[in-house]
Amino acid sequence: MPAPETGRDAASASEATAAPEGVAPAAAPKKSWTERLKAGLARTRQQLGGGLASLFGLRKIDEDLLEELESTLLMADCGVDATQHLIDDLRRRWKRDRLETADQLQQALA
Repeated sequence: MPAPETGRDAASASEATAAPEGVAPAAAPKKSWTERLKAGLARTRQQLGGGLASLFGLRKIDEDLLEELESTLLMADCGVDATQHLIDDLRRRWKRDRLETADQLQQALA
């Protein structure tokens, strides 16, 4: 078994594997504003789509469903004002149009 490197030999070995002095390691290219926007919107779409898919189905509409929908919209970064507007509008439609199932609520949301 070879003896561990010590002193000058160890320093020489670590310098040989390090980047040359004065040269910065290659950084990943910075994403443009448009690319960052697209990536953010894709994350929002994924969160919102997945969250809504789990809410809608054959469930009956009730206050719990509307609260879950509100939470899903807020977690998907839809914004407080926009979320409140949507929930208020859906609540009015639910009572006015006598919506019964979550599928009908989803159609009203579209």
